[in-house]
Amino acid sequence: MKKINRFLMIYMVVITVLCICMCYLAFSANEKKDNLKEVRSQITTTAEKKQTKAVKKVKATYSLKILDGSLAVINNKTKEVRLVSVYRDTVLKFMDTANTQEVKYNKATDAMFYYGVESAISMINTNLDLDIKDYVMVNWNALIDIVDAVGGIDIEIDENELHWINEYLRDTGKNTGRSYTNVENTGMVHLDGIQATAYCRIRYGGGSDFRRTERQRTVINLVVEKAKNMDITKLNSAINSVFGNISTSLDVGTILNLAKSLASYTITESSGFPTEVTYVTTLKGNTSDRDFVLAKDLAANVTVLHKVLFDVDNYDPTPTVKDINKTISELSGAY
Repeated sequence: MKKINRFLMIYMVVITVLCICMCYLAFSANEKKDNLKEVRSQITTTAEKKQTKAVKKVKATYSLKILDGSLAVINNKTKEVRLVSVYRDTVLKFMDTANTQEVKYNKATDAMFYYGVESAISMINTNLDLDIKDYVMVNWNALIDIVDAVGGIDIEIDENELHWINEYLRDTGKNTGRSYTNVENTGMVHLDGIQATAYCRIRYGGGSDFRRTERQRTVINLVVEKAKNMDITKLNSAINSVFGNISTSLDVGTILNLAKSLASYTITESSGFPTEVTYVTTLKGNTSDRDFVLAKDLAANVTVLHKVLFDVDNYDPTPTVKDINKTISELSGAY
């Protein structure tokens, strides 16, 4: 892959919040990692992943990554960045890649929380017809540091958000050992790193995870825009300061060498997946009642996703995606 896309992958990951497991993923579609390829092949065969030459040509223009539920796609020609959040409660197929290799149908967040990076990568690739390979994981401390490094962000919050941001501040402070100051006012407010992290975590007060992921994407936009105006020395210092709180296949030297290219990129798309949803509280074979989000139907949603990410018209999902869709329909009885 082009080096500039490596940098953006890291940088976009560093500036957003993590989900329930306190980590956040980013992957690139253009580099190879043998062990991840091996995991991928256990669920989806190479034959099923064949696409037309036209589709391949279009997708060659892009670099793809996932950020704790948020896909970040970079158009290498137009310098556009597109963000699509995969809602963490979405029912998808994944495997216990670390132990039994058992196939499961459950919330997307469970793949990372219980089984780790390889399971999460395999899940996204298999369910969404993608080919992500490299990864980055960061914790809340990294997000706090990067927001502080750009001097904080200005954002508008309402009454519900004012209550919940302070609730999450207490929890975030406890988990990170950081001191914090409560947010006192609604309207346009200035948030430091820990306050912005708490804001990204809000999922109550209306909107649930849909609104939460929207907040995350808002913070990403604001931090990227501020980082574009940073002196390269300060930007490199910021990256160095958070590197200890991330786990990645990329080295810090590569990232530092590419920091100067950030200003040429613009975030032009911010949305969520799935676009058409329904809800259930039970799945056949699942022993606990949970609030599940279902893509209705998965194949149709994947077609829309590929249009949003790659500008591919009428994408035809693989037989694997169609089979997963059929199984989820049978397990849920919802469609």
